[in-house]
Amino acid sequence: MPESEWPLSERGQLQAHALAQPLATQGIEVLYSSPYRRAIDTVQPFAVAAGLQVRTDACLRERRLTHGFHPDWKRLIEKAWDDLRFALPGCESGLDCQARIRECLDGLVLKNPGRKIAIATHGNAIALYLNSLDKTFGFQGWASLKTPDVFSVDYPSVGDPKWDGAFRMDGV
Repeated sequence: MPESEWPLSERGQLQAHALAQPLATQGIEVLYSSPYRRAIDTVQPFAVAAGLQVRTDACLRERRLTHGFHPDWKRLIEKAWDDLRFALPGCESGLDCQARIRECLDGLVLKNPGRKIAIATHGNAIALYLNSLDKTFGFQGWASLKTPDVFSVDYPSVGDPKWDGAFRMDGV
């Protein structure tokens, strides 16, 4: 089964339902997700409760680190964080993923001026995005991510996101 079709585990399903209530307090008006099944399924309980449509956008997909299973993927991802230009053939470097996710989020903010939006994406992609805002958010920041994890980023203007590293609802 391709990675994009991997379902949520039973635990993931419970976490998705638990995530709906804290998200409901955030005033979210628009909801975007990676097209990967597990990302959509993570925010679907919130979307139903809030009466929102989950809009998918391919640019929110996970970073392609390998083609299929890699026996030492943890060492591979650490190498990829040590050198953001590194990529296996046919895969995406950290810099390429970071640029894609920055451009994507800037575009979604521009498309929804003044609206509070929520994004459902993947650990490596969001960690690379946060690294673009705060260079101290690196491999250890990625390794500390919970599933799900919620971050708040303010966009006073497009292309000028502000994340102070403070707002994070760990493993809601």
